[in-house]
Amino acid sequence: MTKEKDTVEKTDVTPEEEKTEVTEEVEIPEPVEIEKTEEEEKTTPPKKEEVDYEAIEKEENERKPDADKAKEAFNKREEKREDEEEVEKPLTEERMKEILVENNAKTQKVLYQNSAMQLARDMSSSEAEAKAIIATWNNRIFPEDMPLEKQIKEMYLSVNSDKIISENSEVKRALQGRDNISRDSASTHKDPPQGSEPKLSSEDAKGYSLAGLIWDGKLRLYKKELPNKKFMYKDPKTGKQWVA
Repeated sequence: MTKEKDTVEKTDVTPEEEKTEVTEEVEIPEPVEIEKTEEEEKTTPPKKEEVDYEAIEKEENERKPDADKAKEAFNKREEKREDEEEVEKPLTEERMKEILVENNAKTQKVLYQNSAMQLARDMSSSEAEAKAIIATWNNRIFPEDMPLEKQIKEMYLSVNSDKIISENSEVKRALQGRDNISRDSASTHKDPPQGSEPKLSSEDAKGYSLAGLIWDGKLRLYKKELPNKKFMYKDPKTGKQWVA
């Protein structure tokens, strides 16, 4: 009876239920970050100079005068003027020119904002870099006859000055290293290969030695210095002898 009951219970399980019972949740362990050893950190090449364009944009935007602060400062100046009954000084011609230049620059910034942004994007490698260039451009005053493209180029150089200087320094170091190698190889003294002393018979070798003749590997001749500061030369191949 027990066996039959067990058989019936097994046949009552549907395939879906059987799959559900067998399925188990397996927890996947999170990847463990392996810390670099001290030797690996030393061999790791340093990162190139990176520019925080968002920080530059934020800094330039903060330089713009706040409207509320400007109004508050103006009111304080007015109160001080009224209290002290100061007479407002007339504007000088120089100051008037400065005001006109500033107003003209602000007007041009508004009119050429889209064109300036397009130029900045063409020169930049990211949107953040372009925005940093425009934020810097908005806070600068340029000569009236300076083309817009040149203005944006100057701002590109200003924003990327640290990176450009760093890259130029790397190139300079590489060129200096190459020059040093060239100079070392050029300044290394290389003696021309000298000819080995020919093999002489024992009698000839003894005769040359008694005569005071010494082998000159560069000339490939035997020579002897004479009292008159001249040299006597002898060719071992031909047997010819002369003084020079």
